[in-house]
Amino acid sequence: MNIITPDSIPSMAPDHPDCRVDPDGPTRVLLSCHDKIRDLSGLLLRLDVQVIHYGIDEAARTAAGEILHYFETEVPLHHADEQRDLFPLLLSFGNATVAQALDALKPEHAALGVMWRNVRPWLDSIQRRRPLPRPKSLATFATRYPAYADREEREVYWAARELSSMQARQLLENMTQRREAVDPTRTAARAPRRKAGAH
Repeated sequence: MNIITPDSIPSMAPDHPDCRVDPDGPTRVLLSCHDKIRDLSGLLLRLDVQVIHYGIDEAARTAAGEILHYFETEVPLHHADEQRDLFPLLLSFGNATVAQALDALKPEHAALGVMWRNVRPWLDSIQRRRPLPRPKSLATFATRYPAYADREEREVYWAARELSSMQARQLLENMTQRREAVDPTRTAARAPRRKAGAH
């Protein structure tokens, strides 16, 4: 029995829209990344069950690779978008509620970073078919990261409505340059619009 199938692995298509045709592009990039984090966190939980009960097959190895790639490549870019560009802009508006929310989120962000450093070697070992002992923080990481993203959207992202068109364009330009510095072949592409009711 396979809990993980190729169709159950989230698409890793680029999530970078073009602000020239989408002034809400920067926020959509960040929300799209959060959606993928939610999807991959669910995949991580299924992978855990798969390995425990059914062992490692090619689908499990592929799933481990996708999770590794996204959290090692895209998530650091996402954090840079927030820490270097979005959050300083939002703080410049002088909203005390946003400042307090960002301060409150810092300990959880640090804790998730520690948990990822425990989960990462396990995923790498799944790819190599030489599984290490399951990290105790695996399920906690996979449930707390989506909850962290929910809090960030609920308590901080709403303030992005105050960005001017010029600020939004500059923010997305910085995002594009950040990604092209990692992969020069990468170009801006539109992110899919979120479904109604999505968090």
